Amino acid sequence: MFTDPTVDVLVVGAGPAGLLTTCGLRKAGVNPFLIEQSSRTSAHAYSALLHSETVDALDTLGIGVAIRERGLEIRRIQINLPAGEIIDLELDRNASPIVALPQSSLEEILLSALQEAGSRVHWDHELTDLGETKGLVAATVAEHGEVPQGYPVLALRRLVIREHCLKTRWIVGADGYHSTVRRMGGFGIDHSGAARRFWFFEAEAEGALEPLVRLWINEDGVAALWPLGGRSCRWTFESSGSIGTTGAEAVLRSLVRRRAPGYTSGIAEIKWSAGGLFESRLCSVFRKGRHVIVSDAAHLGDPIGTQSMNAGLQEAVDLVGRLAGLLNGTYDEKTLDQYSTHSIRRWKNLTCHDLKWCGEVPAWAADSLEPLLRSLPASGEPRNEFLRQLGLAPPVAAG
Repeated sequence: MFTDPTVDVLVVGAGPAGLLTTCGLRKAGVNPFLIEQSSRTSAHAYSALLHSETVDALDTLGIGVAIRERGLEIRRIQINLPAGEIIDLELDRNASPIVALPQSSLEEILLSALQEAGSRVHWDHELTDLGETKGLVAATVAEHGEVPQGYPVLALRRLVIREHCLKTRWIVGADGYHSTVRRMGGFGIDHSGAARRFWFFEAEAEGALEPLVRLWINEDGVAALWPLGGRSCRWTFESSGSIGTTGAEAVLRSLVRRRAPGYTSGIAEIKWSAGGLFESRLCSVFRKGRHVIVSDAAHLGDPIGTQSMNAGLQEAVDLVGRLAGLLNGTYDEKTLDQYSTHSIRRWKNLTCHDLKWCGEVPAWAADSLEPLLRSLPASGEPRNEFLRQLGLAPPVAAG
C-alpha cells in the first residue's frame, strides 16, 4: 500500500502536461501524486516544437533555461505556396524563440526537474475506478508488474499485482487522447470535422539545415520540416490515404521529391517513422466537481502546428497556480471554473480560422489559408504577430 493514502492532488498521466503539473505543484509546496499506466515515457512522439509563448510559461517554473540549452532556437517560418510563392514570417526580436525539441527530450528535462523537486512518477499504475467519500475523490489504482508464468518455458506476463485505494482532494487528468479521467468524470466532448491522417519521419539530412520551420502547402495537404539541431530533422506529411508499402527511406525520398520543392539537403537515414489519424475536438468544460482535465485529455488538433501539446503545457502552468492557491486558501473553487473558461477561450482563439483581412485578399488564400493557420507553430501574441504579417486581423476574444 502507499505510505500516505491521502494526497492533495492526484495527477494521472506522465506525459509533458502531467509531468509539468506535478513538478509545478511540488515546487509550490503542494503534495501531488503522479501515476502512469505505462512503464516509461514514450520513445517516439509526434510533437517536437515548443511555441514562443510556451517557452515563456516554462520560464515561470524555472525550466525554460534547460529547454533552450537542449533544443534548437528558431525565429523564422517559411511558407511555400502552391504557385511557387514563398512567405517568410519572423518572430518579434523581443519574443522568446520557438524551440525545436523532441518530446522525449522534453520529458527527460521534466523528469529531472520533478526529481529535483522531490517527487517522482509511479510507473505501471493504472486508474481503474473513481468515487467520492467525505468530500474527497476516492481513486482505485491497479499496480502492474511482470510475473513469470509457464512451464517448462517461463515467460513474463504483465498482470495486476496489487490494488491501492487513494484519496485526493483534486484529480487532474493529463492522460491523453483516451483519457480515463475524462471518461469517468463524465466530460462531454465535441468532435468537429473529419479526422486527418499524418505520417512522421525522424531523419538525418545529408547536408546542413537552416534553423527555420518550413511548410509546403498543395492539393495533397501540408508538409512540414522541423530542424532538430545538427543534421537531425522531423518531416510530417498530411495525407488522404496510404503512402505506399516500400521501405521508409524510399517513401520519404519520394514524398520530399513530390511535395517539398526547393529542399536540397537530402536524406541520409531514417531513425523512425509512424502514422496516425488526428481529429479536431474540444471538451465543453475542463472542470467537473473535483475532476480537472488538461492538454490532449481536453482537446486535440492537427500535429504540424503542435497546438494541443503547447496549449496543454500553458494550461498546466495556469492550473498549478490555481490549485496551489486553492489549497493554501488564497483562492476559492471558482478559480477552477475560471481555468476552464480561460482555457477553452484560448483554444478557440488558437484554432479560429474565420479571420478578417486588413486589406485585399490574396489569391492564394482561397485554398491555402485554412491549412496554413492550423499548421502555424505559434500561440498567443506571437501567433497574432504572424497573422498581422500575413495581412490578417487577429481574432477577438472567443466566448
